Amino acid sequence: EIAEKALEYIGENRSVYIDAGSTMMALAERIQDKQLLISTSGINIAAELLKHKECRVNLIGGEVNKDSIATYGPSARADIEKLNIDVAFVAATAFSEKCGFSCGNVHDYELKKLVLERATQRVLLMDSSKVGNVMPYTFARPGDIDILISDSGLSEEVRAFFEEQGTKV
Repeated sequence: EIAEKALEYIGENRSVYIDAGSTMMALAERIQDKQLLISTSGINIAAELLKHKECRVNLIGGEVNKDSIATYGPSARADIEKLNIDVAFVAATAFSEKCGFSCGNVHDYELKKLVLERATQRVLLMDSSKVGNVMPYTFARPGDIDILISDSGLSEEVRAFFEEQGTKV
């Protein structure tokens, strides 16, 4: 449901960043073959996108996190610093009104924060089960995100909170 909705924000001839994670993999599986440059830290996401003929895939370099099957570290950050990103799709492990969007790994925090700084349009994909949770590293606040795509379990109170912050839900 979340990945299907996210497809609306992928045009042709764009530079797209897709974060690592299961929701991002669902997005990668649904992307149609068209002229795009898609950068990702997710090794499995890059492999999925390589099935397309017109889509160019840029795997961000760096050390591999065995848990997330994603790259991170100084090399990954250096790769992102070279990119102009039209639209970034980023995932969160947790969200609370007090702490914002957070994750459990300092390297993921650094990469997500940099990707959001480099992107023109920032889209966060997060299922409603992550609301009310907190992880150690806050990488964004609602005002740092242009669009939040979630599932139907997102409460009206949380939806209103995001909209008050200027985030389209």
